[in-house]
Amino acid sequence: IGFGFAEFLAMQAEHPAADLARFEWSWLASFHAADARPLKLADFAGIEPDHLPGARVRAHPAARLVRQEPATIARLGLTPADDPALLIVRPEAEVRIVRPDTAMARLFGQAGECITIGNLLATPPEPGGKDNLSPEDLMPALIALIAAGALQECPVCALC
Repeated sequence: IGFGFAEFLAMQAEHPAADLARFEWSWLASFHAADARPLKLADFAGIEPDHLPGARVRAHPAARLVRQEPATIARLGLTPADDPALLIVRPEAEVRIVRPDTAMARLFGQAGECITIGNLLATPPEPGGKDNLSPEDLMPALIALIAAGALQECPVCALC
């Protein structure tokens, strides 16, 4: 129930509830997503610093990044921010909403498939982009994504 409802409302002269329906569908998708062990900062305790860039990660199956209108964010009781994104996560049994900054949203968007941490942090900046960040600027965002439960370990496989 609800699949396509946001799109249906959006076709009805940009119905004001379409954005809220989009959020709700994302929340439900996160709630019902496959269980998977989230990556934790403690998982890196035994890794040599030189091997850290080769660690493979990907988005947790229950994590969703959704863009929302400021009015919807206010309806949810959240403080509006520069980036209209919400990160919906369910690392254990509880769905949570995280307000990602621009760097977190960028890294999460690139972690949909298996990627090494080195490649994730070394992503080329957008030409002429105002938010071009160095790997040192991106490291706090990576730590915040891990702390939120938005990433999981990606095993080495033939497809990766």
